[in-house]
Amino acid sequence: MGEMPVVEQAMPLYYAIIFFLKDFPILANIFAVVLVSVQAIVLNNILEKHQVLSEKTKIPALIYTLLICCCPPLLALHPMLFANFFLILLLDRIFLTYRQDEILTKVYDAGLLIGIATMFYLPAIVFLPFYLISISMLRPFNPREWILSCAGFLTPLAFVMTSFYWTGELTDFFISIQISSLSTFTFDFSLIFPYLPLLLVLGFLSLISIKRYIEEMNNRVVKVAKMYAVFTWFFIFAVLSILMAPSMSVVFVSGVIIALTVFLSNFFVTFQRKIFSEFILLLLIATIIYSHIVPL
Repeated sequence: MGEMPVVEQAMPLYYAIIFFLKDFPILANIFAVVLVSVQAIVLNNILEKHQVLSEKTKIPALIYTLLICCCPPLLALHPMLFANFFLILLLDRIFLTYRQDEILTKVYDAGLLIGIATMFYLPAIVFLPFYLISISMLRPFNPREWILSCAGFLTPLAFVMTSFYWTGELTDFFISIQISSLSTFTFDFSLIFPYLPLLLVLGFLSLISIKRYIEEMNNRVVKVAKMYAVFTWFFIFAVLSILMAPSMSVVFVSGVIIALTVFLSNFFVTFQRKIFSEFILLLLIATIIYSHIVPL
């Protein structure tokens, strides 16, 4: 397990939890393992519940766990790991709105989940427009639903701002909220060399999985095709959240892993040549093990 990092653009809810765990690194590591395990199970259950994949399988839980464990920094308690939990729950709220009449509670919950995720990691705010795009694809426009979603998003922010106001630190809170731009984004290419074999395998697997995903999108029923489109938009906004980070670090790709899990799971479920797909999976596991050994 990696050590708990000091991360720019981490928000108050993250620091509130880290405050209690900073002196107990073993407990923090255990908490990270439990958090990843719960996320994998919840994501798997959501995909089964909404029949996103063509069959019921535990492959998504396996893929998500493997991708989160692919390199040591991702195993630390970073803010995006917390945000992922609420973003996964957000997907369930989005899919529950499809062809439903009474969804006001669900849309408020969706905004609330994005707000909580943002109070852990600031760039998670990009998932608010993602959510609005998603419900626009799944149902007709309703201004009340959009207003309630925004109200839900603002609720955690209001609580946090109130707590800072009572402690006289509200100005410091606003100063700390600074979203990075592309002009300040930095990337150290030397960081990728230890993970080059993993990146090559994962890149190849991602390309063929996305190709398969697009083919499946055109062949599925309308509801599933729209859910596929939701995951595509999720992937786009997850990449955008990386660009809003102050620098390129593997810890910021956690959001992308949610969408990649769906792409890769669809490939392994639908690909007919099982021997080839099993070989690719074993190769992925081997490169993950290699990425843990090389940096030591």
